[in-house]
Amino acid sequence: MNDDMVILAVGRLDGDEEARARALAEILGLTLFDARPRVRAPAPRVVATWRDATEAVPRAVALEKAGFRPLLLAGENVEHDAQRIGVRSFELLADRVIFGTRSGESHEVRYSEIALLLAGTASTRQVQAETTTTRHFSLGKAVVTGGVMMTSRKTEEKTVVQEAHEPFLHVHATGHPTFLLRETELQYQGLGPLLQPVRLTNFRCLVGELRARAAGATYDDRLTSLGGQVATLGGVLPPDRHLDVALALLAAYHLPCP
Repeated sequence: MNDDMVILAVGRLDGDEEARARALAEILGLTLFDARPRVRAPAPRVVATWRDATEAVPRAVALEKAGFRPLLLAGENVEHDAQRIGVRSFELLADRVIFGTRSGESHEVRYSEIALLLAGTASTRQVQAETTTTRHFSLGKAVVTGGVMMTSRKTEEKTVVQEAHEPFLHVHATGHPTFLLRETELQYQGLGPLLQPVRLTNFRCLVGELRARAAGATYDDRLTSLGGQVATLGGVLPPDRHLDVALALLAAYHLPCP
């Protein structure tokens, strides 16, 4: 996304849905048809984007007065994977977890410091063109050549779409950068006797262990499904290009302001 984009979201969607839709339509200059899906629970969800804050701020003020609890997010403040700590290994101790990185660094995080566990699914889509050539017996050529076996060559091109889906978990802990745990990047020996042959099972087990040990943390898994991603982005931004916006929005929604 562009760093100069300003995203406006709403963090409260209680009350009569039709009344909310009318209020949102009036403030943002939308039709009721466009406003209705943007005010359906659960919150938060994106309702509009602008190129600069001069247009977004007055709308946010108006939404605050209307009881929507607006959230403004600048594109330059949206965190990306390069700013997160990619976790390679882990060690689950009684009061803390030790995350190890591919470069050999280690980070100790007490379970009491973990404020938010944000689960999601990253999807990639590759479109490739494939060319296939086949040979077929040609009756016409056989007749012309007096019965000699002849073949004709046929070339076909088709588009092949490959999709991959990978679960991940963001660990937000007080005083630490965001930790990124990807199913395919992790080594699971830290599970000890809980270790299973299937990687996905191990990932789910790790998530469950962290949830149980960091009992005071909020857990949000709405971004594990495409429907949840679309809902959070309000139908305004496509999830395949703006999943980081949804992650930043949920982090801002759940975590206390510094």
